[in-house]
Amino acid sequence: MIKMIAADLDGTLLNDDGVITPDTRNALIHAQEKGIRMVIATGRTPKFTIQEQKQLQMERFKNNYIIALNGQEIYRFSDGHTWCGPRVPAPDVSPTLKLAYDYCLEALCYDGNVRYQYLPPDFQAKKEAWLTVHQAEAHKDHESILGERIPITTWESPFPQEVSKIALLHSPLRLQEVLPLIRDRLLPGLKALLVKPNWLEIIPAGVSKGDALKRIMEETGIQANEVAVFGDGENDIDMIKAAGYGFAMGNAFPSVKQAAFAVTASNNQDGIAKALRFFPELD
Repeated sequence: MIKMIAADLDGTLLNDDGVITPDTRNALIHAQEKGIRMVIATGRTPKFTIQEQKQLQMERFKNNYIIALNGQEIYRFSDGHTWCGPRVPAPDVSPTLKLAYDYCLEALCYDGNVRYQYLPPDFQAKKEAWLTVHQAEAHKDHESILGERIPITTWESPFPQEVSKIALLHSPLRLQEVLPLIRDRLLPGLKALLVKPNWLEIIPAGVSKGDALKRIMEETGIQANEVAVFGDGENDIDMIKAAGYGFAMGNAFPSVKQAAFAVTASNNQDGIAKALRFFPELD
């Protein structure tokens, strides 16, 4: 019998239009009405999950959680407490922005609900030329909803503060091309995870959704075989492995599918709702 459901947001709980479909929403509300805890596990800050919280009526049940910033924060609904983990140290930010400069990638440094944006010189023109030469397309995403954006003019100046994470963006083909190079050059203590085909995140090596989920399980006394997890990106793999029932969405990366207990339908085909039908306690 499952007692907790944890789901990634973008590419999992949300379809490609950034929407929770009615079947998925109703299935998750029904699960909460049966006493099952709901956990949203995302790379976003808690503020930018409020719409989804309301749609799933998470505040109504009080025993739910938000895993935010890939496990860097855990918000507990019962008392409003937020646990915070390690962040990217300020001295590590500029060397990471140097990677964006070297490989001509957009970089976003996250601090709370503010994003500091670094664009290499002539970025848009160089990106469009690269896409034309490689007959590639830019990938649609919903990054624009995620808060204020402040420009960074150069990677060379010391960054003044620690940040939650650094996202590197380009087309899927370009990120696949440079991902091994970036991982080889990352500073110790950082790791790179392909969250979406066009979205690479740099976070502290000690941070993961899986560790955050284990913390919640220990706090609530829920065992691994009582947890169902859904995800699609590399940042979901540790969480999928931590659960007895770790599902990869049909649109997930191959590495995520390989780590999963099972593969369900895609985020555009109500993969979460379809998988939950196999649990008799949700009849």
